[in-house]
Amino acid sequence: MPLPLHKLFLSLLIFSLYPLSLLAYPLLIVLSQDDLKDPSSSRDGGPANVVVGGGDSSWWEDDSDAKPDDELDPGSWRPIFEPDSDSSEPKTEEEALYYSGVTKMISAVSSGDPRAMKEAASEIEAAAVGGNPHAQSVLGFLYQTGMMREWNRMKAFMYHCFAADGGNVQSRMALAYDYSRQDATALYKLVAEKGPWSSLSRWALEAYLKGDVGTAFLLYSRMAELGYEVAQSNAAWILDKYGNHSMCMGESGLCTDAERHQREHSLWWQASKQGNEYASLLIRDAYHHGRVPGVLRDYDHAPEVYTQCKSQSNATKGDGCGLIEKV
Repeated sequence: MPLPLHKLFLSLLIFSLYPLSLLAYPLLIVLSQDDLKDPSSSRDGGPANVVVGGGDSSWWEDDSDAKPDDELDPGSWRPIFEPDSDSSEPKTEEEALYYSGVTKMISAVSSGDPRAMKEAASEIEAAAVGGNPHAQSVLGFLYQTGMMREWNRMKAFMYHCFAADGGNVQSRMALAYDYSRQDATALYKLVAEKGPWSSLSRWALEAYLKGDVGTAFLLYSRMAELGYEVAQSNAAWILDKYGNHSMCMGESGLCTDAERHQREHSLWWQASKQGNEYASLLIRDAYHHGRVPGVLRDYDHAPEVYTQCKSQSNATKGDGCGLIEKV
């Protein structure tokens, strides 16, 4: 990206989201590994803790000026997760179809029902074709993750562009995250994690604590697409821990082993790019030792992973980087 355009992008990102960051506050919850441990089984080597949300408490101590997510983020899923008498009725047929599709999608991943998920995806696509920008955003999400649609990054980009042009804030964040991968990741992360969609974190955590792994994984996956590092690592951790029981949806049904491993690796890779040390260790193992299923030993990528490892200061990871250095 040319330097002037790069600076323009950063300026637009900051100033377009600054009003939202003033009115919305993040949720910060830290859980120990024991809090999330499956009583029937355990696995060594997991993250020391799982963090949902981000930022310091000063952002949410005073909520006198805070507004609900659905005001700051049109198309929010709040009417589904937190229905109340104040929720307005859909104004158009496409909006009603959008909320119907999202509701069915959440129910489908919760129960692990591929047929219901296929019906949900069809409704979302119909609403998107009808011009609803929020449905276009979710359809982009389905293409980006390969859920009920063949994985297609260009179609995901196209639908996010349509949605962003129509005013969908989450698609604007998804597009900004794509650009931020080229540079300025830390700045993007600071802006992203103070957005008005921190409710996704709360809903994901509540679903997980209720035992609804499928809904938790879907919400973390959505947040991962927006650039939340902790959501990227949480979604990957769920795939790693629960495997076939993660309710992961693939192109034509529940994820195959190959689809699940590929998605898990992609999520760990994204988290490692944003400085997650545990993710960096896993990526190092994947390329150097070939220990991650579905990822072959790849010495061509090892130097890139090594450079990333060396740029961080964790002592344990430094030992692993030394292994790559000897290749």
